[in-house]
Amino acid sequence: MKLYIRFLPLIAFIIMLNQSLHAMGELRGGGLMVAPTRLVFEGKNRTAELTLTNNGNETSTYRIQTLNSLMDEFGKRTSIISPADDNESFADKYVRFAPRQIRLKPGEQQTVRVMLRLPNNISDGEYRTGLNFQWIPEPGEPDIRKGQVERGEVAVQIQFSYGITVPVIIRKGNLEASGKIVETVINKTEKGRQLLVKIARTGNRSLYGDFSVFHIDTDGKENLVSTMGGVAIYVPNPHRIFSVDLPEDLPFGKGNGKTMLRVEYRQRKEVGKKLIAETVIPAE
Repeated sequence: MKLYIRFLPLIAFIIMLNQSLHAMGELRGGGLMVAPTRLVFEGKNRTAELTLTNNGNETSTYRIQTLNSLMDEFGKRTSIISPADDNESFADKYVRFAPRQIRLKPGEQQTVRVMLRLPNNISDGEYRTGLNFQWIPEPGEPDIRKGQVERGEVAVQIQFSYGITVPVIIRKGNLEASGKIVETVINKTEKGRQLLVKIARTGNRSLYGDFSVFHIDTDGKENLVSTMGGVAIYVPNPHRIFSVDLPEDLPFGKGNGKTMLRVEYRQRKEVGKKLIAETVIPAE
């Protein structure tokens, strides 16, 4: 069976939002704020709620729909627009929600109720989909809005249709997973040093946590270099590669082994902050 896919129109925008807002327990886009940022159904839990808030200056309408996606080894998502293969563990057929469309005035809130309908013979495993909240233009308004994102000193003009996708995870049975950092590489590029970290996943469920890099100076003091909050390695992916641009002014050890980088992947605070994987390498 052929699988036809297209890139999500918001992927670059959502990645930036996830990194900066996951720690706040909310996602934002196009004036819409959604909390929580992720729904996980385990055990006998069959219902959940999402709170939507219009924190923009205009009345806006949003369509709600399920959205299946795949993630590559670098974390880029692609949405699936053809019917999913029966062998794929997607959860859209088990998820019900209401309402399916909302209209919010500035400052107004709305609750979306999410429910599961699982068959009795469903196999043990992890099932995943997403709830997508897509902005609908007003009559006579173009379906593309212009936004501006600043990164460092460079301003990049981008165009996108506003939308937010909240992952929905269903777990059935006793599932386990573990992670291990299997490869680290520091590349020297024209823009400076770049750290690549490959984390392997084993088991029958996904991993989810915060990825952080710390610099350890010659006195043993740690300083945070970079962090990405709320990043996942989904089933069936065996690994994920993280990329970190290291600051130009970061002290490097010049081969003496005393200046180090510590890399960790750790569960989020709300689930105990258990260490998933860790390594220490020379900062050279």
